[in-house]
Amino acid sequence: MTALLQDRLCSWLCDNMQIWWRELHDCGNEGMTVSLRDH
Repeated sequence: MTALLQDRLCSWLCDNMQIWWRELHDCGNEGMTVSLRDH
């Protein structure tokens, strides 16, 4: 995997995870970080 492709994939995953997480837990980035750490 090239670094650029990996970068784009990480950005895409990050964006989509945030959207999914917000829909599921109705919280922002800070809440997402805390919630992920608790699991």
